[in-house]
Amino acid sequence: MLEYVAKRYGTKREAIRKLGGFENIVYKFTRGGQPYILRVTHDSRRTVGEIEAELDWVHDLANHGVSVARPVPSERGTLLEKMETEQGTFLLSVFEEAPGGRVDAKHPAWGPDLFTEWGFVTGQLHACARDYEPRTGLPKRMGHDMNIFHSQPIPEHMPAAPMLRDRLISIEAQMGALPKAAGQFGMSHRDLHHGNFHVQNGKIVAFDFDDCGYDFFIQDIAMAVYYASIMPTWDAPVSDLAQASDNANRFLEPFMKGYERAYSLDQSSMKLLPLFVEKRRCELAIILLEPWGGAAQQHAGKREWIERNIDSIKRGEPCMLLDI
Repeated sequence: MLEYVAKRYGTKREAIRKLGGFENIVYKFTRGGQPYILRVTHDSRRTVGEIEAELDWVHDLANHGVSVARPVPSERGTLLEKMETEQGTFLLSVFEEAPGGRVDAKHPAWGPDLFTEWGFVTGQLHACARDYEPRTGLPKRMGHDMNIFHSQPIPEHMPAAPMLRDRLISIEAQMGALPKAAGQFGMSHRDLHHGNFHVQNGKIVAFDFDDCGYDFFIQDIAMAVYYASIMPTWDAPVSDLAQASDNANRFLEPFMKGYERAYSLDQSSMKLLPLFVEKRRCELAIILLEPWGGAAQQHAGKREWIERNIDSIKRGEPCMLLDI
C-alpha cells in the first residue's frame, strides 16, 4: 500500500509513517519539506460519495478563510484516490498537517482565550455552512439522524445497555420532531472537541471532518461544551455534577463570545443545548459501557464515571446544569 501512496502523492515510501487510528488508519508523510496527513478509509465505512462530499465542504471552508486543515490533491489532481486490495477497496485522502499540537486542561493555553477562539472557529464553520451548496453532481452528506448504531455495536450483554439505548432513541425522537429552521441547521463538524484541532500561538486549526454532516448547529456547541466540561483531560473524566456544571459555565461564556463574533443562533436553538449535551452523554455511555464498565477495567475514575452516568441517566438527571 505504501508504494501506491508514495506514487500517488509524490513522496517516498520511507517518508511515510503510521500515526495510528481508530475508525480510519492515519499516516504522516513529507513532500518538499512539508508535512501532510494521509487518511485511509475502507469503503465499508464510508462510500466514495460520502468522502467526496466531506472533502468538498472542507475545501470550501478553507477557500473562505476558515481555519481548517485543507485537503490536498494527489499527483493526478484529485482529492480522493481509490486503492483496490485483497481486503477490499480503500479510499485515500490527504490533508495539510495542522500546525501546533493538541491541548487539554493540563496545557497552559487552556482557558478563556482558547475557549473564545474555539467558539470563533465554530461560528465561522456555521456562517459558511449557511450558504454552502455542494458542487453539481456531488451527493449530500448524511443527515443528523446518522447515529452510533450504524457504526457502534450495542453491548447487549451489559445490563445497562437496553436502558441506555432506549434513552438515546427517545432523545433522537425528540430531535427528529424539531423544525430545521433556516440559519439553525446545515453542514456541521459534529465532533469538534479538543482532540480534533491543533493550537499554535493561540490559533486553532480544525481537522477530522470524518463525522461531518447536516445537523442542527447547536450540535457543534454541545460537543464543545460536553468535552471541555466532562473530558478536560482525557485520562480523568469528570463525573461530579457540581464540577461538570462549573466547568461548563466557565467554558460557555467565552466560547459564545467568540462564536457570536462570527455567527449567531436563535435563542430557541440555545435552549436546546441541554438536550444535545444529553445525547452526547448517552452516546458516549454506550460506546464506553464495555471498555470502562467491564470486568477488565482497572481505572477507578473511568469505572466511577460510567457507573455514575448509568445511575443518573436512569434517574433522568442531567450531567451538567447550564446557565442559559
